[in-house]
Amino acid sequence: MTIRERIFSFFYGNGLVSLLRILTGAVFIASGGSKIADPSSFADSIALYGIVPQMLIPYVAIVLPWVELFSGLLLAAGLRIRAAALLSFAMMCLFTAFIGWNVALGKSFECGCVAGLDAGPFSRIGWPLLGRNAVLLALTVLVFRAKRHPFSLDYLLEKRGLRK
Repeated sequence: MTIRERIFSFFYGNGLVSLLRILTGAVFIASGGSKIADPSSFADSIALYGIVPQMLIPYVAIVLPWVELFSGLLLAAGLRIRAAALLSFAMMCLFTAFIGWNVALGKSFECGCVAGLDAGPFSRIGWPLLGRNAVLLALTVLVFRAKRHPFSLDYLLEKRGLRK
């Protein structure tokens, strides 16, 4: 297989893209699940960002983790992949913008990204966290752009003729 064919295969969709899709889904599952388990702690984290109006924080703390969990489950299972990748991309854009805004203001606090599981340089608002988010953004774009996802429910449904 030539280099051009390998590059085309990668962007068309292969096992590696499926693995990256599943791993990206797992990140969103862990993130959403940890926030669902402790919504009051997540609400405190949201307040630190200083972007969401105080009266909306409880609602965001309840709804957003479920959206993260839902998109992560869809990505991991490989169901409605493009929609799940687009939703994940939109969330990551917002998260990255909020983190970037606070970095620009010189703030440093626990990000609340994966409640209870954040560790090392990715646990606090800063450039390493922005770098991690850039990687997740790139992964969601790659998953969205791939034409085919072997090892997914979408692929299985297409193969069986249950979806066009």
